[in-house]
Amino acid sequence: MSPESPRDEPPPGARRAPAPRDVCVVIPSYCSFANLERGLPALLAEADRLGFGVLVNDDASPDDTVARLRERFPDLRVEVRAANGGFGENCNDAVRRAEGCDLVYLLNADVEVRPGFLEPLLEHFADDAVFAVQSVSVAADGATIDDGGRRATWKRGHLRWLPLDDAPADRPTSPTFFASGAHVLLRRDRFLALGGFDALYAPFYWEDVDLSYRAWKRGWTVLVDRRSRVRHAREHSDIERTQPSSRYVGMNHRGRFLFTWKNVLDRRMLWREHLSRVVPRALFGWLLLDRLFYNGFLRALPRLPRALAGRRAERAAAVRSDREVFEAVDRGW
Repeated sequence: MSPESPRDEPPPGARRAPAPRDVCVVIPSYCSFANLERGLPALLAEADRLGFGVLVNDDASPDDTVARLRERFPDLRVEVRAANGGFGENCNDAVRRAEGCDLVYLLNADVEVRPGFLEPLLEHFADDAVFAVQSVSVAADGATIDDGGRRATWKRGHLRWLPLDDAPADRPTSPTFFASGAHVLLRRDRFLALGGFDALYAPFYWEDVDLSYRAWKRGWTVLVDRRSRVRHAREHSDIERTQPSSRYVGMNHRGRFLFTWKNVLDRRMLWREHLSRVVPRALFGWLLLDRLFYNGFLRALPRLPRALAGRRAERAAAVRSDREVFEAVDRGW
């Protein structure tokens, strides 16, 4: 039957899933040539097969990444920022440049896609409530899932992620508390409407948790689909390769504070789960040489006013409560 046949039209009122041509894969790059040289051939093969666009957005790399990319992949679209802004702002800039695309797939330079990674994700966007769908990352064996969505709980004052081994085996898709910014397909217009990744977390870490949570709060959904597979080679992480360990570890722990101060509006949850545990640690943690706590806390504290300003904005925009978000994710598991 021809593609024009009425039988191929969606039922009245139903939405059609987007086509691959509606997608642009955007890759934030910073001194990333080695990773891109490994991962781009598989991605470009899928782009040729399906017809989606690919954009590498370089964050003013001080090395020869851009020149080598243009030599090695002459047909690849490579854009270069005038000044370094960090991961979040680089992603925001890349999404803005992906004009004409309804959906954007954010892909870290150290992630290699597997054949067929895109098609399962597209199906979900026939549902207007869906904001983002994450691929799963598999280990080198191609089967073991090492990043397949997350539920959240509280532990010692901060959000902690529950193990992945309780994901339901009888269906491929589940809600996830947040979609990793390393390998996720999302609606470009809503990403931009949310302001993209919040500069509160610059230069990196926790901006993807914040984005997904804000989407949940606005009544949208965030999913993970285990049929879509990639390989996130964290051993080649550009952040860990180019930054001192004390800095990227501190940024990760800083993000835990900033996320809670900005986004958790439920007073009982905020006091019982966060402040009742964090305040004693702030006052007395030095007695136990709790350096990891202070590494994050002291980095976060100067940004408290900005977090509180974001908190006021989120309170005005939210249509779901914190408890409703936690419950929505838990019901799907």
